[in-house]
Amino acid sequence: MKLIVAVFVFLASMFFGLVIIANGVLAGRYETMLPYTAGAVCHQGEELSLEKSTSTSGGTVVVDGYSYDTGFTENTLYCVNQTTGDKREVTNEAYNEVIKLQKRIGWWATIGIFVIIMLPILVFWSAILKRFDRLIGYKPT
Repeated sequence: MKLIVAVFVFLASMFFGLVIIANGVLAGRYETMLPYTAGAVCHQGEELSLEKSTSTSGGTVVVDGYSYDTGFTENTLYCVNQTTGDKREVTNEAYNEVIKLQKRIGWWATIGIFVIIMLPILVFWSAILKRFDRLIGYKPT
């Protein structure tokens, strides 16, 4: 019975950790997480630099009286050598590292949620079973 409960708690923890946190809360938070990927994409003596270029070539659209710009902002990431100033583009690598970081955070959240839920269940297992027996009307003979 404990194994079945643990499996269900782990599946619920995976849903919260991987779906809600990694793919929900952290989705689209690339600029916030990019500084944490500098160590994985830049070499020693280089610093991660973000350059933005905005294009408004799409024009303007008016919806319900509100004006919206249909342009876009392009982010380009560079590793800039601190001594020479040379830059090397690492946009794709940095975004791949952000996705890996999101997954890692999601798995750590999964494990943390699982432990937080399972510890009280295991500590109070006999009390939980007694209450459940009383709830369903089971009387041991």
